[in-house]
Amino acid sequence: MGNLPEYSGSIGLNFLSGLEDWREKPVYTLHIINGEGLEAISAFTIELFGMLVSLAILSHVDISSTIYSDCEAAVKSLNNHRNSRKPIRASSRADANILSIAFSHLLTQNTTVKWVKGHPERTAKDADVWTKDMWGNHLSDRTAEGEFTSPTDYQYDELYDNLISISLFPVLDALLLSSLLPLPNVWYFGSPTGQLISKSLMEEVNSRRVTRYLATRDSYRRERDILLNGRNITFH
Repeated sequence: MGNLPEYSGSIGLNFLSGLEDWREKPVYTLHIINGEGLEAISAFTIELFGMLVSLAILSHVDISSTIYSDCEAAVKSLNNHRNSRKPIRASSRADANILSIAFSHLLTQNTTVKWVKGHPERTAKDADVWTKDMWGNHLSDRTAEGEFTSPTDYQYDELYDNLISISLFPVLDALLLSSLLPLPNVWYFGSPTGQLISKSLMEEVNSRRVTRYLATRDSYRRERDILLNGRNITFH
């Protein structure tokens, strides 16, 4: 991401029933925008954030659930650290922060995180052979792309047999949503407004030290210039 204007982070979450007749029930979708507001440096961060949102939602219901993601690296990161006491290792502070909050959720709920291969339409063109997990991945991609803007009956390849009823949650902003994700009484790095941010404590301390140093240095320079100008000193 890098917060460049030409990039954006968008997340698509889909909620499917665990019953056998899930196709006859509505599929709920959640579109999250402004992933770049999280100071993400790669799509990996956005994938992690989507899984964190799922875990935060599941923390409000006492049921056994499974989260599927086509980001194998994100799934491995969560599962590898789930029962580990070792320090979190991540390529960025944003990832470490999201992972730490996700772990706090995993420890309190009966949720499994699994990898599913992405883009089922490339693996099997005939959607009749798609599993529920493949359908979930396909619909998540469509949601992330902003294809669903109102409740609709979605038909892949315009075939009636592929009919899925789509119900939408309101579109959410990732940065504004972030402060609602940690469990109560759990520490996290946040902005003055409580939003989840990627800076570490030491990075914030060093930043403030630099700011104070520059302010003090400039103050001394101004006083020196005023003193020299008042004395009308000329250097030869």
